[in-house]
Amino acid sequence: MAVPSQIEPMLAICKSDLNHHLDLLSDAAAPHGRFAVGLAQGVSALVQICPFRPLFFSTEVVVDIWALANSLLQMSSKSDLRSSQVQIQVSWNLIGGLLAAGPQFVKSRINQLLLLWQNALPRPLPRDAMASRNIAELQYLLHVREKALSALSLFLRYNAKLLTHDTSKRIATMLADTNTFVGRLPTGSTTDDPRVLSSQSQLLDVAVRVKMRVLKCHYLIEKQDIKTVAGPELLMTAISTFVDSDPLIAKFIPGKSPNIGSLDTFASATDNYGWGVSSHVRWLSTSHWNESQTSRRHWSVWDSDSDILEQMVD
Repeated sequence: MAVPSQIEPMLAICKSDLNHHLDLLSDAAAPHGRFAVGLAQGVSALVQICPFRPLFFSTEVVVDIWALANSLLQMSSKSDLRSSQVQIQVSWNLIGGLLAAGPQFVKSRINQLLLLWQNALPRPLPRDAMASRNIAELQYLLHVREKALSALSLFLRYNAKLLTHDTSKRIATMLADTNTFVGRLPTGSTTDDPRVLSSQSQLLDVAVRVKMRVLKCHYLIEKQDIKTVAGPELLMTAISTFVDSDPLIAKFIPGKSPNIGSLDTFASATDNYGWGVSSHVRWLSTSHWNESQTSRRHWSVWDSDSDILEQMVD
């Protein structure tokens, strides 16, 4: 941002290198996928500067990035599983950068974006169809949903003024379908094979990330004046999560079925997210009756200097 005249040349270089690595995705011997994802994040970060330095950006650059993201989504359906995952991640990273640039670009393409999200977040498959899928296929389907939800959260965060009742209702439906999809994941097989256990653990990690993305999108919708749209769905999801007798971790890792009554502290829980207790839940701070204090800190929020230092030491 200090040298805005260099933004467009840097974008051109990053786009050129990105296309080069995308063309070589079929070569499994070199880490072209990681290079492509890193360059896509760089392009996304540069595009987000656009609202702050509009005189140094041409509309052709933004249109080219949008066209590249769309072409990658179309190509992903014809590529092998590994290449398709990279293409989807790169595409949604580029779209996320455009969404974070604000409503100027998004307003004219909101219908196209909603169509892309509906394709990436479809109605959940029946339980029988889910049970017939192998771990690689399920992980791919979760990967698609996670990347689409990451872009959706950016849309809700930076383009709130474009939200209408109809748009919010469609988004809430997609979030509900995603929650149902995660809930219908089949139980992992009981085995001692380390490769199968590793695959099941990876599937669990992606499933947890998807649920976290859904929670974040619900929270961003709740910040708007349309609580009647997503509020009931969010409430039912929260209730079902806390009363679930079969936690998500017990589905994929046999023998890992923690009982909350047997734990002394939240730190001794082995579900990798402390039964939902997180320092990221900063919106639980409540208003204070005393006018001298604007808000009362929630017990789960760590924001003082000593708290930050303690987290760094841990």
